[in-house]
Amino acid sequence: TKEAAGNVGKISRICNVCGEDLFVWSGNDDEAVATMSVGGKGLISVLSNLRPNETVRMIHACMNGDYSAARILQTQLMPLINCCPS
Repeated sequence: TKEAAGNVGKISRICNVCGEDLFVWSGNDDEAVATMSVGGKGLISVLSNLRPNETVRMIHACMNGDYSAARILQTQLMPLINCCPS
């Protein structure tokens, strides 16, 4: 399921209750690292159209449990992520 409501607590509860029976994907580039840190499996991204290599590195860092590196990448990308608010 794609979660884009901006509620990481809800995502955490879904991941805890459903486990591996339901994959949760972040629908917001600015919440990708937080979503994956609570059990999300990836990102449905707009950012990746503009910065594919950086987005892939950020998601791979999360998949490898390197949330420090992922956070740094996401922080560096935030000006671009925030330039066109929805």
